[in-house]
Amino acid sequence: APGVGRMALGNILSADACCNVCRGKPRCKSFTWRAGGMCQLWGEEPLSKGEESGVVSGLPNEKEEELEIYKDEVAESNQVTSEEQLPAPGGVSAAATPQQLPTSPQQVPTSPQQVPTSPQQV
Repeated sequence: APGVGRMALGNILSADACCNVCRGKPRCKSFTWRAGGMCQLWGEEPLSKGEESGVVSGLPNEKEEELEIYKDEVAESNQVTSEEQLPAPGGVSAAATPQQLPTSPQQVPTSPQQVPTSPQQV
């Protein structure tokens, strides 16, 4: 429709490909991909959210993607940490074997600055 800032493209095989097309257009503010290959590019951000089977909509903002990647990395890190804390064969925790314990006071962190308390942003 004239004046709404929409462009429709066919044969776009995935929502990711549609998003990348939108990123390549300076005036594209959002996209909608429909199963079957229809990709619509919009000159405005959506006014509301909804669900529709076979449809993916989003914003071309790369920071949104970086946030998703960061969330995945934090989840993976938490899983690895929990696995490291499982008891090793013989009932001894893998994280507390005698060879790994500090042997002198200089090896023990003494201030909060030496102990990381939250994930750092990349």
